[in-house]
Amino acid sequence: MTVEAHSVAALAAPRIMLFNGGNNGGAWQDPYGMYMTPRDAIPVWNLLGRQGLIMNDEKPIIDTAYTEGHPGYHYHTGGHTDAPDWPRFAALFARFAYDYTAPEIFDMVPSKGVLWPANHEMVPITITPGSC
Repeated sequence: MTVEAHSVAALAAPRIMLFNGGNNGGAWQDPYGMYMTPRDAIPVWNLLGRQGLIMNDEKPIIDTAYTEGHPGYHYHTGGHTDAPDWPRFAALFARFAYDYTAPEIFDMVPSKGVLWPANHEMVPITITPGSC
């Protein structure tokens, strides 16, 4: 089954995510493709009431962190390592981790502690033995 990376990333929206890529990672690494993942998933984050990837540059600039939206991106020097990304992820996490406001299209269901689409009721499902 062929799946595009932005489709998989969109399934995680509206959670906090940091996408990263390093230069000199070899021919198999594609930092620009890693940037295209959160870029192409922006409509889903926006639909769910969160800010998608925010980047004013035409292409990612090396050693610049784009962490203003809920998904962030960092293209770093140093090749295939996540060490340069941890400070950026910590800053991204600190900014959004304690934001308990539900996205605009969701209401909080206090008894269940889960997000549920606004104006929808939870319908109990009864399964009787032998009915499946």
